[in-house]
Amino acid sequence: MADGRAEEQAARRAANLRLGVGVACVCVAAAILYANRMFYHDDAFITLRYARNFLAGDGLVWNPGEAVQGYTNFLFLLGVGAVASLGVGLVAASQLLGMAAWLGLVGVMLTLARRGPLSSGTHPLGMLASVLVVTSAPLIVWSVGGLEGTLFALLVTLAAATFAAAVLSDLSPARLAASGAWFALASLTRPEGAIFFAVSLAFLLAFARVERFRRLAAFAIPFAALTLPYLAWQLFTYGDLVPNTFYVKASGFSLERAARGLRYLWRYIGAPPYLVPALLAAAVAAARSGKLDRVSAYFIATTGVYLAYVVYVGGDHMHSARLVLPVVPLLALALQRLIVSLLPRFGFPLAAAAYAVVLVLSALQLGVRPLSPAAEDNASRVGRIVGAHIAEAWPAGSLVALNSAGAVPFYGEGHRYIDMLGLNDRHIARTPIGARITHWQAVPGHAKGDGDYVLSREPDYIIVGPAQGTTIETPWFLSEVQMLGDPRFRANYRRRSVTLDTDGSTTKGEGLHFTWYEQRKSTSSR
Repeated sequence: MADGRAEEQAARRAANLRLGVGVACVCVAAAILYANRMFYHDDAFITLRYARNFLAGDGLVWNPGEAVQGYTNFLFLLGVGAVASLGVGLVAASQLLGMAAWLGLVGVMLTLARRGPLSSGTHPLGMLASVLVVTSAPLIVWSVGGLEGTLFALLVTLAAATFAAAVLSDLSPARLAASGAWFALASLTRPEGAIFFAVSLAFLLAFARVERFRRLAAFAIPFAALTLPYLAWQLFTYGDLVPNTFYVKASGFSLERAARGLRYLWRYIGAPPYLVPALLAAAVAAARSGKLDRVSAYFIATTGVYLAYVVYVGGDHMHSARLVLPVVPLLALALQRLIVSLLPRFGFPLAAAAYAVVLVLSALQLGVRPLSPAAEDNASRVGRIVGAHIAEAWPAGSLVALNSAGAVPFYGEGHRYIDMLGLNDRHIARTPIGARITHWQAVPGHAKGDGDYVLSREPDYIIVGPAQGTTIETPWFLSEVQMLGDPRFRANYRRRSVTLDTDGSTTKGEGLHFTWYEQRKSTSSR
């Protein structure tokens, strides 16, 4: 009888702890979401322009008639198009898909905590991974930011968790097949999904000593069946097996770029809730005590290889640790597993205190601007205004050269564009990177250009520098430096400017100062 009452009290304490932690999680997550509700990134509009052209029947292209793959998020792009086809605006469609992916990830983490091989059973800290994911500012911020990060994180988590469950169940072929399929979907969402598949394949080769061929086939065939047709279509449509952006951001090795990648990663490591330092400390303690199991090692190795890739590409210029998103759940799962193994007996009062510390650290993310940007990306905000003006004022069908390839071309409908940074231009993407001339070339994805090529295409308009433009005498990027020294630019282009209101209309009062260059032979702006 006494034992029954003790078990009942323990169950009640566990339920109360789960309820209290759950309510606190919702409060912290809601605060982060509310603080960042206006956030949206300019690069998302590149995807939206492809989606709009696709829905219009022009194919997955940035400019109709030009086959260039300037996107790296195929499944997300198709999802945005599918939602938009129901009558939802493209911006709202991208946010709806992002929020749905985040909620799906929350559901997956809660399911893993409650049942299955990765569950920590009745251990009081069995919700730790869920708490860290639910309150992760990067995951919340990018659920409304317009890009594919949360969907990618969801698919990688499903794939890696299913693979880990297979490891714990004697490499079940059914689970391996499901994992391979999830990795394929992750790879179709972002090409980096192949990194996670490759690390998992290496683990399988190391551990599958019995019926190795059968297990390898069960894992690899679903992956190949889903990815190979896409690669064949990609090669046929765009003439390449990798997106155009690969040549802009990831081709070749650079010590300078790797140093930027290390700084990028360090900013996340040194920010609350300090997930990476906590995991490293737990991993060292577990290794010393002989409690570092295969699944924890798998999560750590997979995360480590992917983060090495992030360093290789030089990190990212976007807010809230975007490139770290897919490994946040894996870091959290590994940390929970290690702590539970190190502390098998952990009382509920101590657990409540531990959760309180984690929740406070998570709440501190609100005060870290790189993690919680709050406002809309400036290029997005300015680009909407400039794009609306271009759509209204410039002659239809104009060819416009610019660097800000997101909101300006999206809202500046009815025109064709030259992306002078190369994300959506095959020629510029493949130009070699020489010596850095301007400060802005140090920003990932902003190093390339070719002023001679831009002028050879005789664009009707050239916007120098940022979305609102600047003068050629203060160039931001390589193409502009090269055009500044080209006599064709001075002979054929003249500077124009106008002050714009927030809706893109001209105004004589306070507003946005927009500067551009237009061909001397072009029709003047209306």
